[in-house]
Amino acid sequence: MKKVFELSIADFRDLSFLSMNSFKNAEYQLCCPKEYYKKFISTGVRPDNRTFLESRNMKIGSEELPSCAGSSMVRIGDTLVLCGIKPELVLVGDCKDMDKFIKINFDYSPLICSETFESLEQSQIVTQSLQEIWDMHPLVSDENLIINDKIRWVLFIDLVCIIRDGAEMKSAYFAILSAFQSLQLPVVEIQEDVFVHEATHKIPFIDHGYDLYTFSHFEKYFCF
Repeated sequence: MKKVFELSIADFRDLSFLSMNSFKNAEYQLCCPKEYYKKFISTGVRPDNRTFLESRNMKIGSEELPSCAGSSMVRIGDTLVLCGIKPELVLVGDCKDMDKFIKINFDYSPLICSETFESLEQSQIVTQSLQEIWDMHPLVSDENLIINDKIRWVLFIDLVCIIRDGAEMKSAYFAILSAFQSLQLPVVEIQEDVFVHEATHKIPFIDHGYDLYTFSHFEKYFCF
């Protein structure tokens, strides 16, 4: 019998002769991921032995980045996402996008980018989705970011996926939630000039009371 790594893609089209233990081999997942996952789906379990309704363990750390006004680290399964929030005072007349008090950017670490993974396109999708979620259900009120009619805070939220193992969207959103819970903005005093003090203050946090659910379309991501 030929070794696994010598089989052609055509040989993988019929995988009924393989046991579940064989499907845990990295070679099958690499050579034919669609059939690999279909085998598990047909048995009602995931490759890590979870049922479809079981979630992965989550670990959350806050204040992970001292240079940021608010930061966090979230790990779901093996996926690891870092989040940092940096506030910037902006003159209203200099702000190109007057409606955006919050600007979100999501990116993947170069360590996990490859020829088979379109990281730029995927990071743009995640960035846009997170921004849309925020615009519909913001965590802080815009009024709390306005200093006066000329000056306001703009918060730049940067997220980096260090390890990718699925659930990037959920990991990123929980990272934003955790970072905002630790966010503190400098006290701003306006007289003839603008003074930014070392003292900080928290801004009210909006709890919408919503549960967060994510899903993906299997066939959409495995179209051969």
